[in-house]
Amino acid sequence: MSYTIEFNSAKKVIIGRVSGVLTIKLLREYTLEVEKFIKKEKSRLILGDYRAAKLPFSTLDVYNLPDEHKIFLHSLGSNIFGYKRALLFDIKYLDLANFFEDVAVNRGQKVKVFQGEPEAINWLLTN
Repeated sequence: MSYTIEFNSAKKVIIGRVSGVLTIKLLREYTLEVEKFIKKEKSRLILGDYRAAKLPFSTLDVYNLPDEHKIFLHSLGSNIFGYKRALLFDIKYLDLANFFEDVAVNRGQKVKVFQGEPEAINWLLTN
C-alpha cells in the first residue's frame, strides 16, 4: 500500500489517497499521518480516496473497523466524533463501503461514502 496526503487550503480539507492492498497495520500508519495533518492544519474535514486500493476485508472486519478506529484515535488523544469524513470507493467495493458507513454512522461517526470527489467535497463543506 502507498498513500499521499495533502491539504487543500482553499477548502480546508485534508485529502488522503490510498493505493494498493490495504491492511489494518497500514491503515493505522496512514491514520497516524492524517492525524499529523489534522493537528498541523487545524482541520477536521477529511477526504479519504480509496478508489485505487484493494480491500481484503471480510464483512466482520468491516463491522469492527469503526470501533477499532475510534479506540486507536483515542489512544492518540483524538476524538473521532469531531471529524467529518468523506470516503471515495471504487464501485467493486461499494457494498462493503456502504456497510462500513452504516455501522460507523450507527455508532455516532460523521462519515459518508461517495464515488465522485466533487460530491464528497460538497458534502464535507456543508453543515
